[in-house]
Amino acid sequence: MPATGVQEDGYWPRMRERIRAEWSALTDEELEQTEGNWDLLVVVIHEKTGDRPESIEHKLRIWTS
Repeated sequence: MPATGVQEDGYWPRMRERIRAEWSALTDEELEQTEGNWDLLVVVIHEKTGDRPESIEHKLRIWTS
């Protein structure tokens, strides 16, 4: 997935729900700050949860396939 991310591909509304379910520590404000940008989303999730970026990206890729 390119850095432009899930917003442009129309995945964002569906992804937000899955992200909130998987990483409930994230706030709505934090998700909104990413604006669906793939790279920023991975960084925010990593910083908030400590999950490895590779693991985060793997889950996100599965959800967008």
